[in-house]
Amino acid sequence: MPSRTIWVDPELFLYEEGPRGGVHVFHTYKDNDVDQGQNFYRYVLEPLDTSDTDSFDIRDLGYTGAWMDWGAAYAFLIEQVQAGNLVPPEED
Repeated sequence: MPSRTIWVDPELFLYEEGPRGGVHVFHTYKDNDVDQGQNFYRYVLEPLDTSDTDSFDIRDLGYTGAWMDWGAAYAFLIEQVQAGNLVPPEED
């Protein structure tokens, strides 16, 4: 049976001003399918960059908090932005 897929913007997880400007952090989704739910460890800095090559894993930045503890992940990412470890994407 035919089907249609439509683009849905990923949900913004946080916005924080850092030393190099404002950083938006967006959720990613399993198989890029919103209906399958948000990934906990993987995020992107631009809403159109949703592939695994464009996303980052917060564990690679040193996150050691509990899985699915959204508050801990949020606080960790705020710290990363303020420390300059996450910066706004460069404009083309």
